[in-house]
Amino acid sequence: MADTDIDLIDDVVDAAADRGDNLVTTELTALVERHDPVAIESNAFGVSVDRLVAYADALPEGGHEVTPDDVRAAAAEAVESESWVGGGRLYATGDGHVSVYPREWHEALAGEDDVRRFVETIIAEVGDSEAAFGEGGGRGPGVPENVLLNAVTVLGTPTWEEAKAQLESLRDDDVVAERLDQHPDARVELVGVDHG
Repeated sequence: MADTDIDLIDDVVDAAADRGDNLVTTELTALVERHDPVAIESNAFGVSVDRLVAYADALPEGGHEVTPDDVRAAAAEAVESESWVGGGRLYATGDGHVSVYPREWHEALAGEDDVRRFVETIIAEVGDSEAAFGEGGGRGPGVPENVLLNAVTVLGTPTWEEAKAQLESLRDDDVVAERLDQHPDARVELVGVDHG
């Protein structure tokens, strides 16, 4: 582990280290965006590449797939789109910052606490066709639950547990629905809304 001049959050380093060799750059980025007050309270969208490099550098030696060079390479290849083009990549959000979500989602949803607003915004921007999220999620229209909950907890204010509870409450109130295909990452859609 190398020394750095950037103050890092030990819980983020520990959570990343706990992922072991399963950790990927996008997951490290999401952890920093979700839990690092510097990234959360910044006026910039996403997290600075220098800060991500420092986190990768702070990981214990061995057993990790993410190195500072990996972060730099992923940032250099970051998508220059302001809208969603798929997961599993970094988006350039301006001023040397990257995110697991496009700038447009940051602009629309930063600090939001209403899960329904996330569903509306994501479907309006991406669409809700089965092809909109590639292989992610179950069959049918809507936002894969995992994509939704990750977006809520990275861009918004709720924790994972709060977002999940809010989603369940919206489901109980017939505001959102999920297909009954029993997929663990079922797609979430608004009830009574034609998104086509």
